Order: sequence, then C-alpha cells, then structure tokens
Amino acid sequence: MAGWASRARTILGRWLSRGGAEAPAHPGTAAALDGRTAVALVEAALSDVASLGGEADEVAAAFLQGLQGKGTNVLGGPVDGLRAEGPRGAMATAIGLALSGARATVFLDGADAQQAFDQVAEAAWRRVPLVVHLSLHPGGGALGGDGGHAGYHALAESGAVLFMAQSVQHAVDLTVAARLIAEQALVPVMVALDEAEIALGVQDVALPEPELLEGLVGAPGDRVDCPTPAQRHLLGATRRRVPRWHDLSH
Repeated sequence: MAGWASRARTILGRWLSRGGAEAPAHPGTAAALDGRTAVALVEAALSDVASLGGEADEVAAAFLQGLQGKGTNVLGGPVDGLRAEGPRGAMATAIGLALSGARATVFLDGADAQQAFDQVAEAAWRRVPLVVHLSLHPGGGALGGDGGHAGYHALAESGAVLFMAQSVQHAVDLTVAARLIAEQALVPVMVALDEAEIALGVQDVALPEPELLEGLVGAPGDRVDCPTPAQRHLLGATRRRVPRWHDLSH
C-alpha cells in the first residue's frame, strides 16, 4: 500500500508540475446552450437529413436554425429536415433514409422510445447506421416512472448501443462518438438526455469545429476498410461508409 501511495504521489506531482500544456488543435467554439439545441446544431453540421416529428417543436427549430443560410453540412453535402407524422413515422423515415445511404438522425421523446422498440430492433437487425436522440423527462405518461428512464432502459434488448449524457458537453461529444460507432459497427446508437438537467439546462459548451468533424467523421460516401470479418464476408474488403442497402438508382 505504501508503494502504491508513493507512486501515486509521484505521478500527481509530475502532472501538477508540468509546464503549460500545449493548446488543443481544435479547442471548439465556446457557447452557452441547452443540450437539445447543442446536439441539434452538431447534427445539422454532420447529417444529410434529420427526421423530425417525434420531438418537441423546439428541437426541430434548433436543427433548422443550424441550416439557416447554408443548406449544406460541414462536408459540403446538402442537408435537410424532413417532417414525419408522429414518432413512429419519424423513426420509419430515418431508417428508410439510412438504408438508402443517407447519414440520417432522428429526435424522439423518451416517452415514445418503448413504442419504437420494434423499429429500433429492426434497424439493428438490418445493420442500419442511425443515430437516435432521446429527451427523457419524468412524468412522461405510462413510461414516466424511474425518472423518465423506463423507455430508455426498455431499449436495452433492442440491439442498439445506448448512451446517457451527463452534461451538455458530454451530449455533444457523444453525438460525434455515436456517429463514429454507428458507421463503423453498422448499428443504431441512442444518445439520451435528461430533460430538466441536460436537454433544457443551459451550460457552457465547446462545439466541435468543422475541420475536426470533417477529419473525424468523413463523408458518408467515402470508401472505408471493413473492420470485421463479418463485414468483409458480406461487403468485401472495402465498403461505402454508410452502405446503400437499398440503392434507388438501380
């Protein structure tokens, strides 16, 4: 124990005595935003399209605000928000877009998450690289128990990857990480935000710079190496970053 404590003190001393650390190459753009606005703006920079209709109007407004005066994402591709009829319609639209090779995202209210279980499970079975954002709030109808997390936990058996943000900055970072994971593993990824603390809470945040997003995420049409034997067996040595499981031009 004494040896461990000595090593810990040595490491801590080295860390505290370091000279000024190098400035990060991409420090981000400082802002004060609530979580859902911050996430919507990041998705507006990354995505080809967002399926809207399964969330509060403010989320759709924030996403569309990120498009004002641009109409393109950080990669120069066209980006748009499509209105769907209700949460199941929004989910179905997003899955269809992703299956056709579009980089798609969808925003859902946490109370609707369990109702979309079959759609999320189908997306996982079909290897759909989709990012889904959930806003969780207590008192959300029949699913409002457990602090509003019941719908989120119900998706644990769906085959999707589940993330829970702990701050606005964490939500932004998880949004980028979710995109990387979804498109490498070909699986839907859920990013959940507690409504009162994160989704509606205004906090200091550093939004990722366009150069960082472009370098990290790349374009959906890029050719990439298949990272697993299963993908290589199915798709060959390389594949489109966002596969076109259904090519509407053929």
